[in-house]
Amino acid sequence: SLDPLRQAAPLWRGKRVNLPLTAQRILATLYEKRGQVVSYEEFFQVVKSGRNRDNVRKHISAIREAFREFDEDFDRIENIPMRGFRWSDPPADAARR
Repeated sequence: SLDPLRQAAPLWRGKRVNLPLTAQRILATLYEKRGQVVSYEEFFQVVKSGRNRDNVRKHISAIREAFREFDEDFDRIENIPMRGFRWSDPPADAARR
């Protein structure tokens, strides 16, 4: 779950995911547009400094690592080569397991 005002850390399976503010903004952008590709240019709108692809990739890596502390199989963030990233929810039948 995400705080719509982005003032609290996100929760994953009931546990707080500690992320720096920029990573929280990137995560919120991904989640708001889940199922859609979020371009690097869109991420640059929420990154206050270091507006380059390498910086965005580093934040995405940090987000993945933070989620994997609670869920070693976390794989919701997909890399879309040359375009950006996408948050993908599991198929409906997998979510019921």
